[in-house]
Amino acid sequence: MKLSIGNRVKSMLQNWLEVVPAVEQTIVLNEQTTFNTDVLRSQIWYRGDSEELFQFFHQLQVSGVNSSFWGSVPPNEKIRKIHSGLPAIIADTLSFMVCSDFDGAKINDTKAQNIFDEQAQQFANVLSKAITDTLVDGDGAFKLSVDSEISDKPILEFVGADRVEYCCARGILNEVIFRTPIKDKSRTLFFEERYGKGYIESALLDANGIEQEQMLPQLEGIPRRVEFDGDYIMAIPLKFYASKKYPNRGKSIFDGGKSDCFDALDEVISQWWDAIRAGRVSK
Repeated sequence: MKLSIGNRVKSMLQNWLEVVPAVEQTIVLNEQTTFNTDVLRSQIWYRGDSEELFQFFHQLQVSGVNSSFWGSVPPNEKIRKIHSGLPAIIADTLSFMVCSDFDGAKINDTKAQNIFDEQAQQFANVLSKAITDTLVDGDGAFKLSVDSEISDKPILEFVGADRVEYCCARGILNEVIFRTPIKDKSRTLFFEERYGKGYIESALLDANGIEQEQMLPQLEGIPRRVEFDGDYIMAIPLKFYASKKYPNRGKSIFDGGKSDCFDALDEVISQWWDAIRAGRVSK
């Protein structure tokens, strides 16, 4: 059976071309920052203090070379480094837009509705802080606690990403861990609270994560474990964007290369202002 012209050409090309498959390569990437460092960087951008920006980026060494504007030391120390304030404007504007449209909440239970109405202003303040912190840090968690010395009603707080962790199994949340640093003379301890379904466990840890047998005087009276009725966690995580770098964590709006953009913008503004100074009539 004779082959058609097309098949013969195809057969000739297959015999002539020797296609060698690509060899799989192993590429190693060294992460330059940790999660806490990324959160701190976002917080520094939001705070917008020029001196803090200079100190942070000057200490942040990337591959031994710090080429950022805020991390470099100019040969002429008279150059003024100016921050645009854009990161704080972005986060505050988005938070204001959400909070200004909040009209309250309607609860079917009358008693619960009355409690919420009494604490509506407190909830509005916590909500504003939660949105801003989540935009900047990447995530955080609402925390419900009871302190009869302060109020006879549950106290709602929001804790940012730098003091909260999540324990997840197959993507399902099991525990929310809050860690509060406490200064004790020359050492730093951490008061850890584990919020799980139906329980809250408390412990005092040192810098190495070793549990301390005795509580500090300001923590006396706090039970090691409290159980309550209900199969729920008295903490609610909050995040707007999921992080591809850190599993089960949120992504800050300042991530994704925006830090370099802010740094470059500040460099342009600073050089622009220096050029204006150099172009004065007296010179």
